[in-house]
Amino acid sequence: RDGRRNWILHPSRQITAPSPEIIRIRVDDGQLEFRDAMSNTDLRLQVSTNGDEKYGIAFSANGRAGGIPLTASGAGGRLLTLLDARVPYPLRLKSTIGGTSINAEGAIYGSATLNAGDARFEIAGKSLAALSDPLHIVLPQTGSYRLAGRLEQRAGVWEFRRFRGTVGRSDLSGDFSINVAGARPVLHGNLRSSLLDIADLGGFVGTDPGADTSST
Repeated sequence: RDGRRNWILHPSRQITAPSPEIIRIRVDDGQLEFRDAMSNTDLRLQVSTNGDEKYGIAFSANGRAGGIPLTASGAGGRLLTLLDARVPYPLRLKSTIGGTSINAEGAIYGSATLNAGDARFEIAGKSLAALSDPLHIVLPQTGSYRLAGRLEQRAGVWEFRRFRGTVGRSDLSGDFSINVAGARPVLHGNLRSSLLDIADLGGFVGTDPGADTSST
């Protein structure tokens, strides 16, 4: 709990040799449990392989990540392609994190380091403010929202492109990006609405969501 590692490795004393070549991996009812008291994370995952050419594994998970309840299910490409950053790794995900619903289908490159990604992305929740901690950017309270578009990530820049949806009773579309490559995250957006109720996005102009703004 104090962050001290509970193992000691001595690389200079270990005998190394070329890694064996793995041709095929099959997992039947694989189970993995990950616990980290420092980040208040406790996850249980179930993984199985199948014969599907595109989605070679199916998975599900439940528990909490960073203290936030999490459930997820989906499918991914074959296990051995995870190690090759040059090969797009197909991924399909349906999840609920706290009060936020996230669904995605697309591909990522470099699964361990997430070098790049491109996916159809849907997100819904009670307020955009709930995304502040995961994104490390302060977002204001808003009405309930549901947005769908294209999520891309390259060189530390996340882009949510050509999205459409609703926030409260207002429609919303456009593009926005978050650059996390610098010393501080930077949010940039280009938003459009044909029917906007200022009460739904009141947090952006200093009012409470749902407040009566007719006299302001």
